[in-house]
Amino acid sequence: MMGKVLGGWLARCIGICHAILLCVGIAAACLMCGEGAASPLLPVLTGIFAINLTMPMTLYASNRLLPGREALSFGLLAAALIPGYMLFHSFTLLPVHLLMLSALLLTVAVEVGMLMLMREKRKDVLTGAILVNILTNVPLNCFLLMCGYTTSHLVAGETVVLLVEALWYYLFIRDLRRAAIYSFLCNTTSFLVGILIQSLSHLTF
Repeated sequence: MMGKVLGGWLARCIGICHAILLCVGIAAACLMCGEGAASPLLPVLTGIFAINLTMPMTLYASNRLLPGREALSFGLLAAALIPGYMLFHSFTLLPVHLLMLSALLLTVAVEVGMLMLMREKRKDVLTGAILVNILTNVPLNCFLLMCGYTTSHLVAGETVVLLVEALWYYLFIRDLRRAAIYSFLCNTTSFLVGILIQSLSHLTF
C-alpha cells in the first residue's frame, strides 16, 4: 500500500523515468543479494516495495496512451502480470537464472540512468542502450559462468563489452569520442555498483 501511495510522489520529485529506473535498480539489487542474505526477508520486502512504487507510474503512462479509457488501461496492466506468472510456474528457474536476470535488470537501470544523468534525452539512444545491454550482458555472464569467473576472463569480457557498446553508441550519435565516454562511464558505473551491492549484502543483510 505504501509503495503504491508513495510512487506518485517519487515520480513527481525526480521525474517518472528516473523514478522507474531507480525502482527497477533497487528491485534487481534485492534479487541479487536475496539468496546469500543472512536475513532474506529484508531484501524480499524491499524489492516488493520498490516494484509497488512503479504501479502509479505505469498507470499514469498507460492513461496517457489511452486517454478516456482508464478502465481498459488498468485492465491491460493487470493482465500483463499473467504471462510472467505463468512463465514462472511453467519453468524451473535455477539460482543462476535469477542471478543473470537481476544482473541484467540492474545493468540496464544503472547504464540508462547514467546516460540520463549525462543529459542524454534522445529516445533512440536510450532505447538502444537497453537493447545493447541485453546483447552484451547476457553473453558476458554466460561466458564467465562457462569459463570461470577469473580476473583475466572478467577483464577480457568487459573490454569486449566496452568496445561493442562504444561502436553501438557511435551508430546513433556519430561522435566517436562521446560514444567512447558513454561506454566507459556506463560500464564502469554498473560494474562498481554491482561490486558495491555484493559487498553490502554480506555486511548488511
